[in-house]
Amino acid sequence: LLPDYLDTLELTTMAQPFEETGRVAGELLCERLISGNTGAIGGFRQIELPVHLIVRNSSSVTPRSSEIDTPRQK
Repeated sequence: LLPDYLDTLELTTMAQPFEETGRVAGELLCERLISGNTGAIGGFRQIELPVHLIVRNSSSVTPRSSEIDTPRQK
């Protein structure tokens, strides 16, 4: 069991499209199986999927230097 405080943690996170990630992975696997490519010579392929930032209580805006109380020199 997890401690109760873990239920209320509000961490900023990146939402990832898990269904689309699985779909793309399946398509790539099928392409590899059909082509007979073992991946050794096939090269590198980068695929970018959209993510969404979910801002919660674990992050905040950094105040501008003019808003920070600093000791004044005499």
